[in-house]
Amino acid sequence: MKGPRPAMLAGALIVLGAAVFLGPGYAALCAGPVDTYPAIAAARDQAAQEAQAAAPASAPAGLAHIQAGALSLVLVVKQADYVSFPAHVAAGLALEAGRCPLSSSGDQWRKAAGHAWADWPAQVAAAGLARTLGRFEGPERTLALLRAYAASEPWHAAKLARVIAAFQGPSVGGVRQ
Repeated sequence: MKGPRPAMLAGALIVLGAAVFLGPGYAALCAGPVDTYPAIAAARDQAAQEAQAAAPASAPAGLAHIQAGALSLVLVVKQADYVSFPAHVAAGLALEAGRCPLSSSGDQWRKAAGHAWADWPAQVAAAGLARTLGRFEGPERTLALLRAYAASEPWHAAKLARVIAAFQGPSVGGVRQ
């Protein structure tokens, strides 16, 4: 072989690109809890206000409407359990593997818990919580945090109740409670 194959070169560029773009995001997640929903919602609302303020048939108004609609779609997809649960699980596992603070990885597991739509995701989230927040805050404080989450976001209450039941089980992910 005289030189790197194009696929190997492309793969190396993808990994390098991912490291450049994802590195700061990982560092922010590792540093502490991050909530992207408010930032995206604020950008959507700003775009909607700009659309209303612009002349109705103008290009800026059209672009602002498109931006607001696209950001609304991002929020809908972001909140879908089948998207959010695996994303938060992956983030939780990555933060654990990177030896980030338990509060940071635990926050991702807490968010995963809010999207645990069935028993198996509830078990996965409960095990992640036991390894992270359960160790950092203790089991009782972790349960209190989950109950507070359910009270503040009642649309997640049934899912969080499922995770609470799994967390209180005799054994969660091999970690005795």
